[in-house]
Amino acid sequence: MPTLGSRRLAPSHALALILAAALAALLAWDALGLDAITTAWVGDDLGFIWQHHWLAAGVLHQGGRAASGLVLLLWLVALRWPFGPWRYTTAADRAVGLWLSLLCLLAMPLIKAHSGVPCPWDLMRFGGMYLDVSHWRGWSWQAQSVGCFPSGHAAAGFAFWPLALMLYRPAPRAARWVAFGVLAAGGLLGATQWVRGAHHLSHVGWTAWLCLALAGSGWWVWCACRARAGRVAHALSQAPKRAPRPSLTTPNQSPRLPAYALQTRRRLAWPLRQYGRALASARLRAPPG
Repeated sequence: MPTLGSRRLAPSHALALILAAALAALLAWDALGLDAITTAWVGDDLGFIWQHHWLAAGVLHQGGRAASGLVLLLWLVALRWPFGPWRYTTAADRAVGLWLSLLCLLAMPLIKAHSGVPCPWDLMRFGGMYLDVSHWRGWSWQAQSVGCFPSGHAAAGFAFWPLALMLYRPAPRAARWVAFGVLAAGGLLGATQWVRGAHHLSHVGWTAWLCLALAGSGWWVWCACRARAGRVAHALSQAPKRAPRPSLTTPNQSPRLPAYALQTRRRLAWPLRQYGRALASARLRAPPG
């Protein structure tokens, strides 16, 4: 577990520090304008040589989507029959983690549709027809004709941060390996889009940060709710048992009615008793026939 001096950091605090450090690095990258420099390494006024290359456009681009879909399919199977890294987790954790991964996969295209940021291969200085627009500008509530921020393809790798988070407590070593795998997969897919001219490097970094922020916040909420439910269940189990309510029946006795019911019954029976007494008295007075 990460440490700060001699104190051990809670997982939520460690995640907050990681997100804060990554956010500072991304803001510094944007302030220094490093996107223009790094993108110029792989493209020129004639475009990008790797844009239609069979390895980048075919194997890595299309294969990355297929690999992401395969992992989701395996996760669905693991909901019922856990195997591999999923065998260390509970069914509820696997279900919540899957929903968080799907949230990351769906959130990135939704953000892209409203960003209004053109792809590098659409920029004039790389042979396109659009001017460069910072991803801090151009946002609209309506869908834009161009949208290239953040990197949706890199999300096919970074969307699986929840798998590392759910393994952190039951299997820390497996969680580290999964985290490295998620980082490597997302980085490879993001680098593929960078050399093809589909994204700046900052687009890939923001995708990694947004996916980790969504997954981390969602997992923190789930853990907080689970811990609260556990405390409530423990408190209920430790609460003193209530004394059983007295039964209306006792052995060898007929059911006892409440006092108000007995009083009502006596009031209703009084006219009948009077009529019975009068009838018996009349019979005694009558001469024998």
